[in-house]
Amino acid sequence: MIVAMIMWNNPLQGLLPAIAQLYPQAEHRFCLRHIYENMRKKWKTKEYKDHLWQCAIATTVPEFEHYMNELNKFDKDAFEWLKKIPPHHWARSHFSGYIP
Repeated sequence: MIVAMIMWNNPLQGLLPAIAQLYPQAEHRFCLRHIYENMRKKWKTKEYKDHLWQCAIATTVPEFEHYMNELNKFDKDAFEWLKKIPPHHWARSHFSGYIP
């Protein structure tokens, strides 16, 4: 008997490049609720959710950087974790606003 098993560290690993190839003008944005759910696995209090949302809804890059610095002061580990997710995927201040 042959059993095939696929292990994914990132289930979207193949999907993101495929979508980018099919729709080169489309921006890929991440769902903030899912980012928060992943964040909540380690940091459970409401303060983390509030910091995340402040960063996400900032409308300018300086405002975004201000709220990221606030998160850094609040919890350096959470800041470093969030910093690994490119802001152009989840933060309003980094969206292009381009509509084809």
